[in-house]
Amino acid sequence: MLINFAAALKLLGPDAVFRLIREARPTSDYYLTTFLPEMLRPTYHVEEGSMKVHATMAGLTGMDSKYPETGVISASKFLEKSAKIANQATLTEQALRELQEFMMRLSTSGGNVNAPKTLALEALNFFNKVIMQPHWDTMEYLKGQLFTTGEIDWTFNGMEVKIDYGIPVANKLTARTGNDAYGGTASKFWTDVRLIQKALNYAVQAYFCHPDTFDAILDNPENAIKIVEKTEFKYGNEYKITKYEALNGVNVESSDNRDTVTIRTYGAEGELINPADPKTTITVPFLSGGKLVGVGRPTTRGYIPGEGATDDASRDRALGYTHIAPTVEGNGQSGRWGRLYTPESMPMQLVGQGVTNGLPVLSGPEKVVIASTDMPA
Repeated sequence: MLINFAAALKLLGPDAVFRLIREARPTSDYYLTTFLPEMLRPTYHVEEGSMKVHATMAGLTGMDSKYPETGVISASKFLEKSAKIANQATLTEQALRELQEFMMRLSTSGGNVNAPKTLALEALNFFNKVIMQPHWDTMEYLKGQLFTTGEIDWTFNGMEVKIDYGIPVANKLTARTGNDAYGGTASKFWTDVRLIQKALNYAVQAYFCHPDTFDAILDNPENAIKIVEKTEFKYGNEYKITKYEALNGVNVESSDNRDTVTIRTYGAEGELINPADPKTTITVPFLSGGKLVGVGRPTTRGYIPGEGATDDASRDRALGYTHIAPTVEGNGQSGRWGRLYTPESMPMQLVGQGVTNGLPVLSGPEKVVIASTDMPA
């Protein structure tokens, strides 16, 4: 029985991994990606220039007079270099030994074993979990920084990415501390909910926060919260909550619809190699605690060249997208690059490598509002 990764990779073919990457889509578990979906782009520079012609109202004119001009053109520009994100991992001889033992035992017990095919599947599983998932994790981590601070400030391997996305100062609400914190005796939670609504012209697409933040809000009786509805997700829940008030000694739900909101909690985490001990890892949340984020609904009015006459929600990038650029390793083709191979000098090992050139882009910074609170000790 031939049991080695070299034979398994021949079975997959030379372009198997690249096809896998291009066809793959980030799992729906990545909540922040729903706001900034990945888009393949042919350029290494992240350049988001948009022109929009606003449909202003038609005006009065006299008989035999020139038509009055309507429509106002606005333009914006975002230009950054895409960040190169790469990783490499090795499946060692010990793993191959365990697989060999497993397949030999299965064979001697009468099982039908196709060793190269089984190893090929194992190689792809290794590539998906250990090589590709870290790329999606990194992008989600960067989006978490964007949504909780309005910036990306990330240092790794001695390299730094720093970007200010231009969220208006007014959309970064006053940080709530002491008694004003969401867990305090004079909590400003509902005050901030109203400020988020006002900043987004009451067109709120979503509120979201880390589960620890929501627990601090919910556990404080000062916030007077009743859960109306709950929907469970893999890395958090969605809660429809309403404010109640005491009336003649009885708790009554507020009749103001601004006091009923739906908040999504998101507690997914990624792993980083521990700088203090490279043999261990540390977990980092994609979404920081102590933040409540409000995102506005796409409400673009006007004509964007190339979009067509009818609004198409699937193409509406009022908030933004995630720029996935080409790679030199992939010969300039758009999308991530990766490979699996057995080193000629180490045939007992399987090595995986992956590269992403990309960056989150926020086209509508005015549609993000960030509220902050101290967290209970």
